[in-house]
Formats: sequence, C-alpha cells, structure tokens
Amino acid sequence: MIEAAEITTADGARRRIDAETDSELLWGLRGAGSNFGIVSSLRLRLVANPIVHAGALYWPMQTARTILAAYRDWVRTVPPGMGSAIAFLQYPAAAPVPDAVKGSPVIALRVFHPGTADELTAAVAPMRALPGIVLDTTRSMPFREIGTVTMDSALQLPRIGYSGSIHTISGAPYIAMELRHSEWGIARPPAGHEGMGYWQSPFLFFGMSVTPDPKSELGAKELGAKLDSLFADVSTGTNAFTFLLAQHTPARIGDVDRVRRVFSAPHYARLAALKRKLDPSNLMGCDRNVPPAMPS
Repeated sequence: MIEAAEITTADGARRRIDAETDSELLWGLRGAGSNFGIVSSLRLRLVANPIVHAGALYWPMQTARTILAAYRDWVRTVPPGMGSAIAFLQYPAAAPVPDAVKGSPVIALRVFHPGTADELTAAVAPMRALPGIVLDTTRSMPFREIGTVTMDSALQLPRIGYSGSIHTISGAPYIAMELRHSEWGIARPPAGHEGMGYWQSPFLFFGMSVTPDPKSELGAKELGAKLDSLFADVSTGTNAFTFLLAQHTPARIGDVDRVRRVFSAPHYARLAALKRKLDPSNLMGCDRNVPPAMPS
C-alpha cells in the first residue's frame, strides 16, 4: 500500500503527499497512477512476512480440461490468504527452465501462502493428488524471490496482451493464458478501493502474445477476437488496471473504454473529477488514460 509519494503534477508543482496533506490525490495514485503526475518517490507500507511458501505444479497440456475443472472446485476450499492462478504455457526449448517443461505445452497451478509450509502443503494436497505432474517447484522462500514462481523471461519482447474477467470457469482449455483467482483468497479491497476491477469478479484472465513481426501481430489480434467469443457468456465486462498493456486486444475496445471498465461507475467518476482538477488539459495518463470529467 502506498503511504506517501513525491509527485510532479501537470502544473509543474512538486508535491509531497500523504493521507494528511492530500488524501484525495493519494487515493488517485493508488488506483490510477500515472494519470495524476510523474512520481519520483514512494513510501510503502510493508508486511512483516519475510518467508513465504509458493511455487507451481505442472502437468502436460493434454490434462488441461481435468486440471481446470478441479481448480474450479478447489478454489472454493482454500484457506484465507491463499493466492493462486492457472497458467497455460509453452516455454521454448532454449528457455532457462527445468527440462521437464521445455518445448512442450504445459498447464501450471501457481500458488502462494503467507502462513506455514504445512498449511500450504495441506491446502494444495487435492490438486497434487491429480495424476501426471511433471514438475513441482513449491518451496519456502524469501518474499524477494516470489518472481521466480512464474519463470518469466527477463527479455523485453514486443507483445500484445489480452485481459478481462469472468464469473465462472467452463472447463475448456485455453492457450497462452493465466487465470487468476481473485475471490475468497488473498485479494481483499482496501477501504475506498472496492470499485477497482480487481475485486469485481471471481476470476481474472491475462494472456500475452510475443509479436516480433506483422504476421504475429495479426495472429494475436485474431486470438483476442476468438477469446472474446469464447468468454462471451461468462465475461463480467470488468478488468484489472495492471493487466492493461499499451498493445491490447480486442482492438474493438477503444482506449478510453478499456480503462473505464476497470472501475465501477462511481469510482471512475471520482477519478475523472480529480483529473479535471489537477490536469484539465489531460497531459498525463499515457496508455491508461482517464480523461478529465466534462464541466457540469
């Protein structure tokens, strides 16, 4: 949680803000970041939890329907604090990952628990009992190593993203996607931020296509359209602010609309009013822009 910040606003003023000096701007930064200025420093509230228990279980992609159906039921039983996601992956044969997951499509259950190792083991036991696991990376680790769970590439590659949220899982396998559980588990909205999209739906999904050439860009956009069709009956219409990439599908969603649907209507209206006060000419916001509210 952001406790304080140093920010330069559109009028050129450098401000040091916290809950006492400018609670409304601090609220805006917590939900829509770059729309209100250039942040040069932050003070964050830390959690005294140096060791966490996390990792991933991997199965061959052929088992995806079974794993996804089991996950749909399992997430309703997890203890408070348990974070989880299902990821559909294909690591290149040359990727610096364990041999068991190189070159072949896999489905992964990613888990995180801030409690004890025994609590994580007990919670994950029903999923670990499913046959076919090819790799298990769950372990106790310093929180600073949490990024190792996903084994993401450090390369900055051209990419197009797809994201949104759904209210149920159908059991069908999808490609190049992470399905993140955002209900019952670790995610709880701080007071005043209930209107952000992260907490509006039980599940959030995010996919990414690497697009080094026009042909792959076209393929990514076609995939976005197909996913739109697949999710039509279960989509909630909301999204998460952090899931929006500069290049994003489906292309039919305009820049303003894709940001608007991240928030509830009252939350978005409050952001737009704050934007009008601080940046009426709309200098800030980049690819996640909240335009200033129109004069009443």
